Amino acid sequence: MEQIHGIIDNYYIAEWASISGLVISFFGFAVTIVNVVRSRDAATRAEEAAERAIRAITGIEIVDGLADAIRLLDEIQRLNRLREWALVLDRHSAFRNIVADLKANESIRKYENIGRLQSAFQHSCTMSDTIELFLEGSGTAQSVNVAQMNKVLSKEAEHLGALMVEIRTAVGAKQ
Repeated sequence: MEQIHGIIDNYYIAEWASISGLVISFFGFAVTIVNVVRSRDAATRAEEAAERAIRAITGIEIVDGLADAIRLLDEIQRLNRLREWALVLDRHSAFRNIVADLKANESIRKYENIGRLQSAFQHSCTMSDTIELFLEGSGTAQSVNVAQMNKVLSKEAEHLGALMVEIRTAVGAKQ
């Protein structure tokens, strides 16, 4: 046992072991710091990718909503020509629900043509009121001018289509 202690003392093995332990600890600490930085960078990239995905999904949902609104406007025009007033009122209500949902979406507010949604909503309300008055007997057949209503609906569909293209282009550019 004395010989072992002598070897340890003569060759400073204890000191070398302490120094090597310290070096290994510093190296391990440095590797840990590097890995933490890499993990943070990876987390940041993942967060950015998730935000891009959310924006893209939201844009797609808005485009789908606008497509549904335009489809309803086309259907309202067809029903106007057939003078199917009960169905026209039902479709106007569905149209306004879609427009209200779109207007409530924070993401759509940054686009230039957002005012077109309010315009379409207002025209739908006015047309519904006119048809309601006619059905109640308060209005005349002339007050329900199908050609004029369809002209306004066509213009609104055109404006919503332009908004849809603007959003689709913006969503495609950000991906």
